[in-house]
Amino acid sequence: MFAALRLWLCAVLMAGVLCAQSVPAAPASPSPNSDDTDDMLSFIAALSQLSESPNGPKDQLSYTVRFSEIYDSNPLSKLKKLEADHINSFGGSLGLAKSWRHTALTANYVGGADYYTIFDKQNQMYQHFNGAESFDLGGAKLLVGGDYERLPASAFGFAATHQIVDTYYTLINPDLVPNQSIQTPLLERTSRTAIVQLGLRLSDRSSLDISGSYARLRYEKNGIAGTNQAGAGLGYSFALSSRDSVGVAYQHGIFQTSHNNPLQVMDSVVTASYAHRFTDNLVVKLGVGPDLRTYTGTKSKLLQGVDPTVSANAQLDYAVDRTHFNVGYWRSTVSGQGVLDGGDNDQIQLTAWQSLGHDFELSSSFGYSRSTSLARVVQARKVVDVDNIFNSEFFSVSLNKRLAGSVSLIFGYALQNQNASAEICVSGLCQDYPAHHVFTFGFAISPKPIDLRRKSRREE
Repeated sequence: MFAALRLWLCAVLMAGVLCAQSVPAAPASPSPNSDDTDDMLSFIAALSQLSESPNGPKDQLSYTVRFSEIYDSNPLSKLKKLEADHINSFGGSLGLAKSWRHTALTANYVGGADYYTIFDKQNQMYQHFNGAESFDLGGAKLLVGGDYERLPASAFGFAATHQIVDTYYTLINPDLVPNQSIQTPLLERTSRTAIVQLGLRLSDRSSLDISGSYARLRYEKNGIAGTNQAGAGLGYSFALSSRDSVGVAYQHGIFQTSHNNPLQVMDSVVTASYAHRFTDNLVVKLGVGPDLRTYTGTKSKLLQGVDPTVSANAQLDYAVDRTHFNVGYWRSTVSGQGVLDGGDNDQIQLTAWQSLGHDFELSSSFGYSRSTSLARVVQARKVVDVDNIFNSEFFSVSLNKRLAGSVSLIFGYALQNQNASAEICVSGLCQDYPAHHVFTFGFAISPKPIDLRRKSRREE
């Protein structure tokens, strides 16, 4: 059974690479009551090692089934004559963590379907899968992973509007997955990402990480150009003490649009990083450095020579038994997301979870993204160059009440909004994205995870 699962996972990952041929890491959450310094050293980690962490899930299969009734105030993203609709949403999640003597496999899948009451032509399915397998090579560790997304809307805020909070394991560094923070009307998009990472433990205090990735984003229709991106990174980290670590990393990326005359952005970033553990439950990481860009495939005089800017990231993570709070900021060069020829992106995301007792849980998330075009555009009826800027944001809050057994009730609200600097349309899609108010009521069934350890012993 597990051999078949491993072959299936490898097939999915290889499919992403084969189909593709026809940047700073997200810090790990602190591990309470653990003196393991791996998360303090992983400044360039492309893949999480959650399946092997002392307090992470191990040898188990988890799953959830959910049904929700959703009210959307503006599902068609109209600027005028707004029309609301009720949506029946069915979905579920599946998470797997399985370890052997020298390898470990972790995988996560979220999928479902939305059925509209009035606008039934908008009925849609969504799927998100990511997985990773690690190989212990003695003094080195090799990790291979991939991410697949097929969504009817931007990934930025999609989980918030659908109240998907149990995505089990965050395996892939989000910076390596094609950015999708620009909101558009309902439009199916598919992204594939393949990643390889080699970690070398030089000593108890230092480590060297080498990573490579390839990703692509494609839209179903409307003539929107897809994007391709590839990257390679090298990072060195050193622990000054059990609470302080420093590091330096170099990452080189290539971003390219898929239309007939593609703009190609070559991006080189050097980042100096620092991490401090205030307590076993609180970790702060900071990183900043120069970002040098060059361009090919464009005749624009504004995109010539070397374009210098700054790359930065910061993250705070606090976790105890009944509370979890995480806030992060990232500034980086991103792909065009099908709308821009490359872009500057500033992004803030916050998540919070609190147990209220009596089987009540309160969770909330917030995201803000500012995407600025690297290539200038000529505003209609005016001979003037203007920046093409998108300001996208979402907010969600949910209250869950666990009933008898494994059933929980879900009450949620989410808001999505976007505004832009100019009334310019790209491939038939206007930049402004009217506010959506989304109310959710539903239930989820989350049985106790299946323990796989006994079967592992028999196999060994």
